[in-house]
Amino acid sequence: MRIQINDKGGKHYRTYTRESLQMLFDVSPSAANFELAILIEGLTFLGYRISCEIRKKAEEYSNFLADKKSATFYEVIERIYKLGIIDETAKTILHDYRQERNGIVHDLFRLKTINLTKEVEFKDFSYKEAQEKLFYLGIEALESLYKSIVPGSIPWKDYISKLEGALKKNKKP
Repeated sequence: MRIQINDKGGKHYRTYTRESLQMLFDVSPSAANFELAILIEGLTFLGYRISCEIRKKAEEYSNFLADKKSATFYEVIERIYKLGIIDETAKTILHDYRQERNGIVHDLFRLKTINLTKEVEFKDFSYKEAQEKLFYLGIEALESLYKSIVPGSIPWKDYISKLEGALKKNKKP
């Protein structure tokens, strides 16, 4: 797995591999998980956006983003699954990752909203262990997306053809 991110001008900005993410995790688990979250969510939304472009329904993606209640990570996973861009296994992995990420984040946000007149219960887990579990789930999710959404080393027209094939195969009458 190798994911290269370019800036708006097309100039190389950053490259991610399993090894580079592991090195980052070894130094800062929080930073590695943050980078993974951005990559994973970004790729799911990218997959949906490209599918809208291929189907000549760009406004569908714009409308999706405009509706703040439905433009969620959960919903975009469901949409790219229903379109045939990811398979059942990738969908399950992504939802497992999403649930683990939400569990950690929501528990941390309770610190921000503590009401001193009311007792607050936090999950009983080791933050270090939770970070590690989230990281390895994130790597698994990223690798499943890599197979389905990241163009990789194939030419762009072949990548578009691959997505078009998935969309046609899954088209509902």
